[in-house]
Amino acid sequence: MTSKRALHLMWVAWVMAACTFVQPTSTPPPFTPTPSITASASPAPSPTPTPTLTPTPLPVVRIEAGDMALEVGDYDQAAREYEAARTGASDPEMDTAASLGLGKVYLGTGN
Repeated sequence: MTSKRALHLMWVAWVMAACTFVQPTSTPPPFTPTPSITASASPAPSPTPTPTLTPTPLPVVRIEAGDMALEVGDYDQAAREYEAARTGASDPEMDTAASLGLGKVYLGTGN
C-alpha cells in the first residue's frame, strides 16, 4: 500500500505541477496609435517687422552728391541734392555751398 500511496502522491504532485505551468501565450502586437486629424486653429501670423528708416544724409553728403551729378551733367539730380542740402543745413557755410551749387546748375542749364 505504501507503493500505491507513493504512486498516488506522485500523481497528485504531477497534476499540481502541471497546473502551475503557464501556457505560452502569443504576444499581442505592440500598440501603435493611429494618427488622428484634430481640428486646430491655425497659428496666428507673426507681425511683419517694421522697416527701419534710412537716416537722412547730412548736408555735406548732399552737396557732394550734387557736385557729382553736376560733373556728369545730371542737372535735375544736382538741383534736387543742392535744394535738400539747403533745407537741412544749419551751418551757414553749408547753406552757402549749396547755394553756390544751385548757381552752377542754373548756369549750366541757362537759367
